[in-house]
Amino acid sequence: NILAHFTVEASLNSNLFRKDRLYNREIATLLTSHIKVLKAIFKYYSGTTNIKKPARLTLQKMFTLVTDADLIGIGGDEQGFTKREVKLCFIWSRMFLIDEDKNKKRLSTLGFVDMLECFGRFADMLSLPDQKDIIAAGIASGNLSDYHSGIRNLTLAPLPNRPSANLKAAATRPLVKKLQPLLEYMIGNLC
Repeated sequence: NILAHFTVEASLNSNLFRKDRLYNREIATLLTSHIKVLKAIFKYYSGTTNIKKPARLTLQKMFTLVTDADLIGIGGDEQGFTKREVKLCFIWSRMFLIDEDKNKKRLSTLGFVDMLECFGRFADMLSLPDQKDIIAAGIASGNLSDYHSGIRNLTLAPLPNRPSANLKAAATRPLVKKLQPLLEYMIGNLC
């Protein structure tokens, strides 16, 4: 059986995340509350100005977005979020295509909704501390941005990874509790 030799990442069913974590009222409400800025981010990073062709976000542009949003390196452990995780989230966020040969551009890029899913996957994959943990670590504001500034300035040691940070582990918090501070962090760094 070849599946027994696949890594967790290679054997992951990307639809389970959509069904179990992403497609719910709380996530829809959160994304809707930020829709204007999220559309502006997509428009800027997709670089498409042609009205007749739908905008698409390439992996390279996603790397630029993630770098500008200061996501590389954030997380619980010393390495934090890496380009490897960005690639995985990007690949898992693409919708399946019936005929990949006819849609090569769609196969290698993300549309707007795909990008939103990718952000949800970032939040799920990252070991983000919650507000209580940030306050307990000495950041009175409980703000994720202030917490990561403290880590970057070496005035604060990173909190250890949460047990749920492992892909095999069960989630311990609703996705909305992780995505909201991540979006605020990203938007604060991008705007």
